[in-house]
Amino acid sequence: EAWFNYNLQKIADHSFRPHFDATSHQNPELQNRGAEFFGLEFCFNSACMIDVSNSLRAMEFNGLKYLVEVKREDLEPFSGILAKKSAVLIRTGYDRWIEANMPISSKVLPHLSREAGDFLAEFKNLKVIGTDSLTVDAYGIRYVHRKLKEKMIVESLVHLYEIPEDSRKNFYLQTSPLRIVSASGGPVIAYEFVKNHTL
Repeated sequence: EAWFNYNLQKIADHSFRPHFDATSHQNPELQNRGAEFFGLEFCFNSACMIDVSNSLRAMEFNGLKYLVEVKREDLEPFSGILAKKSAVLIRTGYDRWIEANMPISSKVLPHLSREAGDFLAEFKNLKVIGTDSLTVDAYGIRYVHRKLKEKMIVESLVHLYEIPEDSRKNFYLQTSPLRIVSASGGPVIAYEFVKNHTL
């Protein structure tokens, strides 16, 4: 006699850490482009990380420091690198906040400014934009989500500080989404592959 044991899980599209945003998320006119839109070309890419956690504008909250608003001027020095990559991770320092399971306040969630979103959208070679924040937009705003609608947005990334400093300009990023048809997002498996310096 066959016996099966399984559990039924019910959870929102964006409750996972990390998770990805489908094009349909925050783009009402593109509801036909759900999670199934992202093919293999979004799953494994040459990447770099921009760490703005030590910016002079970073603020301290409950002993943890992170940058609330990432501006175009924070990203522009990396133009040359961005032009050669197909994925970029932006670390604000909020990854430690998430890992510590600290309370979330929408007023101080890290996000990209409109100008920063415009800047990233200029790089047609970029397929994946990742961040350690829960969102790329300021609370109540959809601008950056809409500006980056052709890219896979990955949010709530953690342990970004563990990427070795000498590898942050050049590593490979895996972002494999759970492609549930019509979902506005969902869990993503995210790994950074860096060179083994001991070989």
